[in-house]
Amino acid sequence: MAPQSPVVARRELASRLRAYRIELEIEPKAIASQLGFSRNYWSAVENSRSVLAANRLDQVIEMFGIDDVAAEELRSLWSFAKQRGWWTEYSDVIAEVVLELFGLEYGA
Repeated sequence: MAPQSPVVARRELASRLRAYRIELEIEPKAIASQLGFSRNYWSAVENSRSVLAANRLDQVIEMFGIDDVAAEELRSLWSFAKQRGWWTEYSDVIAEVVLELFGLEYGA
């Protein structure tokens, strides 16, 4: 079994949140307005450039009406996504795109 990678977890979390939003036909503008942050921030979350704070994730789970089992999976992904991989120690000398590839490889 492959080790859990923060990069893979962040991408999976983003993908699931986007899928829920699309399935529920909720516009990003509505999410941003209801939860009090910018559409750009939500875009960063859905494109795995940013990870929601724990309380914000809970607000999204409530807003989307996500059941307990799926909510726990999202929280587990969030927990892994917030961790730092070994490769982040080299962020001052290695380009971000390469660091992202290390994270993907680590989770493969």
